[in-house]
Amino acid sequence: RKAAPKMAGGADDTKLRKVAKARGTMHQPVAGVIEQGFGDSKGKNDTSKGILFRARDNAQVVAPFDGQVAFTGPFMDYGRMVIIRHSGGYHSLLAGLSRIDCKPGDFLLEGEPIG
Repeated sequence: RKAAPKMAGGADDTKLRKVAKARGTMHQPVAGVIEQGFGDSKGKNDTSKGILFRARDNAQVVAPFDGQVAFTGPFMDYGRMVIIRHSGGYHSLLAGLSRIDCKPGDFLLEGEPIG
């Protein structure tokens, strides 16, 4: 049997709440209107791989579920991005932030501010 994945610093992700059990109940990362949902059509032969929210300027963005910050910073044309690693090998990628209020290695609980 494959060993459980480790978080940065050797922490065992088996101690975190299971993201797979939270399907459909995760915290929305920002208050706003969903412009595009996961799996929505983006044109001919293409579908959305995420959720796009329209939020007010300087809206607070929060962690959608417990996890550890794996990356912060600019990435390609997505602007400032935070990647949160959750249990079971799942990740949340939150992009388009005007500021980032966390750093790699931080442990976050669902609803904690990230930017």
